Amino acid sequence: MTRSTIILCAVLLLGTVALTAQGGEWEYFSYGGQIRSFAHHADDVWIGTTTGLVRYDTITQLKQFINKSNSPLSNNLILSVAVSPSGILWIGTSKGLYRVEGENWQYFDSQNSGLPTNAAREIFCLSDTELWLLMGNNGGNDYACHYVGGTFVPYSAGSDPIWGQVIRGMALDQQGVPWLGWYNTSNGTFGISHFADSSWISQSMSDLGLPNQDIFGLAHDGSRLWLGTGTGQLFSIDSGGAQIHDLTQPPYNMHVVTDMAVDSQNRLLAAFRAWDGKGYLLRRQGDGWELLDPNQVPHLSSTRAIMEDATGRIWLGTGGGVAIHDGTSWSAFDCSNSPLPTNNLGCLTIDHQGDLWMSLHDFQGGTSALAKKSGDNWTFMYSTEYSYLRNPHELAFSPDGTMWFRDNYFGGIVSFDGTNWTRYHLIFQNLPEGTLNLLRLDGNGIPWITISSQDYQTRVYRLEQGAWTEKAVLLPGVLDMAFDGVNNAWLATTGGLVYLGDSTEIYNTQNSGLTNNQVQCLAIGADRKLWIGTSSGLCSYLNGVWEAWDISHGNHPFRCFLDLVAAPDGRVWGATQNTGLVCFDGTEFSAFMENNSPLTYNRIKELELDPQGNLWMDSLGQGIIRFHPSTTSANDPAQVPPQLPCLSNFPNPFNPSTTIRFTLPESGPTSLGIYNLRGQLVRELCSSNLKDGEHSYVWDGRDSRGNEVSSGVYFARLKTGTNSRSHKLLLMK
Repeated sequence: MTRSTIILCAVLLLGTVALTAQGGEWEYFSYGGQIRSFAHHADDVWIGTTTGLVRYDTITQLKQFINKSNSPLSNNLILSVAVSPSGILWIGTSKGLYRVEGENWQYFDSQNSGLPTNAAREIFCLSDTELWLLMGNNGGNDYACHYVGGTFVPYSAGSDPIWGQVIRGMALDQQGVPWLGWYNTSNGTFGISHFADSSWISQSMSDLGLPNQDIFGLAHDGSRLWLGTGTGQLFSIDSGGAQIHDLTQPPYNMHVVTDMAVDSQNRLLAAFRAWDGKGYLLRRQGDGWELLDPNQVPHLSSTRAIMEDATGRIWLGTGGGVAIHDGTSWSAFDCSNSPLPTNNLGCLTIDHQGDLWMSLHDFQGGTSALAKKSGDNWTFMYSTEYSYLRNPHELAFSPDGTMWFRDNYFGGIVSFDGTNWTRYHLIFQNLPEGTLNLLRLDGNGIPWITISSQDYQTRVYRLEQGAWTEKAVLLPGVLDMAFDGVNNAWLATTGGLVYLGDSTEIYNTQNSGLTNNQVQCLAIGADRKLWIGTSSGLCSYLNGVWEAWDISHGNHPFRCFLDLVAAPDGRVWGATQNTGLVCFDGTEFSAFMENNSPLTYNRIKELELDPQGNLWMDSLGQGIIRFHPSTTSANDPAQVPPQLPCLSNFPNPFNPSTTIRFTLPESGPTSLGIYNLRGQLVRELCSSNLKDGEHSYVWDGRDSRGNEVSSGVYFARLKTGTNSRSHKLLLMK
């Protein structure tokens, strides 16, 4: 077995299954067609995508998925990947650099190493101990970084004779010398630099006798440096000077070079987008060019990565998946762990059968779709087959199964009863000119809409006997709507809370217990309590009684709620702007965020709860997340043990030790253990009767025999009676 075949073996066992982690079970469903980087070693190809890392076995053609939920990765956006000669894997992300050897992970960022920034855009391995890195720095100087002898040495325009603050790309020649293409933001010039001895030599395009054009790609074929541009030209530079290769005319019709590389015979490979918008590949043949057309493979887009594997096949990483040329024909696959054709979601909803629905937008040339997930089965309705499906938003289902949604393309409301489509266009419905903002269905499945009219007022309408009846005219904008048991409407507005029943009532901070007039979202619980999410906290209202939880009421952290779900067990779940997924059990809040859960962002746009107790979330460009909380009831103290707060540890990641803290609501038998990814007990830190209150224990990174454990993911598991909580720990050496 080669070394590369055992890399990551611990995390790959969990690569495609749901993970029991912080507070319950987490599972990703994503489209993995956005390819950013390649590397190969032995029979494995490593593929960096916007939704994680994929290991592709070229013999079995099996894919294994590595992401934040099952590995030490702190981010799923993989910018670069490289493998050293002996099989050491390097992974560049937007939040740092990882070195993986066997099961040992090392993490480097700008806080714990000499790295100047965290975004590792390109990695070049010269040996097991020497690298060159291109480090991005949004808004500042980019860096070329040399890793040798365990030390990072950064170079940039701020401190070295590299004449451009923005580094467009990097290439290494056959001697391992790095070449950079740069842009000077101060004077608008472009040029190149290369490393000589301990410094850099820079030349502008003018110095080279070339037009001042942007550099979109670099490659070195052993004798010439090649530069790709955005004007249909390639530049080559050798000891005899510079040359312009104009490829704008047929049969090439080159427009923009998107990536460059060289094959094992030192022939240039240049991926480009032609004037027809399609992507092509050029291969240098002597003094001429061979044009390879991957467009026989559908749905590919601009190439972001090129690689030749050990068998001579050319791999293209595109915005629509992986394309492979075997010398004769093209084949393709994507790196998805679900049937989703895109991660661009418009909305989520649960129908009356408990199935999950979602709208999908702008993929495969502007296609829209509706997707239904019923158990493990997926069903799709595409706009190429159903003309009414153009940018559907706010999908909802009435009790009889009729589908309703807001049409963001043509405007209006669309319904579908399984056979017939009906469109309610504003122009033909005696509705005022304006913007259709909101669609909700009441308990009887009757649609309500809001329209922002040209007089800067918001009008509320209900569909009654085929006609839209005006129910209210309001000055503030309406952000959400909920309906009580008798179908009275409650409206979340930018100016407070509005009740539409036998009368119209407006509640704000002056006449009610509202703590903020910016009401964002609403939910009504099984006990008829109205839950109100504001831009700064949470409120509730029932039978004239108001309660509030924010920084002024209980000293709760600032939370901007975007969506609320009231679960049957009494808990309220909230999607927030920048504080993750929040749970409130009536007494205590708990939060699931980037630093303590598999979430990749702290912003949750939308939240849905199915009958099985699964919470579904839009993961903002990375598909959808299913989360099944570990505790199912919070309102029956006779049946449910007291809730444990979220475990925490600091530091995290850590090396060599970390302090684990927790608070017990009552005294009793308690155990705290450290477990590995296989669920095996590594070390028991506590097993005794503890008093209520705060407790802390230090784990020194050793197992029960006193041996140091390897780098990787571990879980601290706290148990009290029949209740338990887990928290992910990242040991980085």
